[in-house]
Amino acid sequence: MNAVAQRESALAMANEVRLCRSDARRTISAMPFREGRHAIADLIEEGNPAWRTAKLTYVLRFPASSGPSYERRMRRVAGGNVGALGATATLGSLTDRQREFLVLAIRRTA
Repeated sequence: MNAVAQRESALAMANEVRLCRSDARRTISAMPFREGRHAIADLIEEGNPAWRTAKLTYVLRFPASSGPSYERRMRRVAGGNVGALGATATLGSLTDRQREFLVLAIRRTA
């Protein structure tokens, strides 16, 4: 594969990821509070490759009424005994245990 074809392929993949994320964000933001949080939990639990590089802070603020304090609280829960996950943590960097704790906490607060 030559350099131009590789760049075009990477651009097409990036555009697909952006469209997937924007559609999900628009859909989840339009949902009522409880359903939006459950949708976020499902999204995190799935482990979709398109969301692997998404920052946790970005994803946790999708639902209505989810602001900075909710996002920090969820990062603290997901961190477990180690402490709060960093603000730059991505969904792909979460361990299975962190992902499980986070999904349970989101569903419990919904």
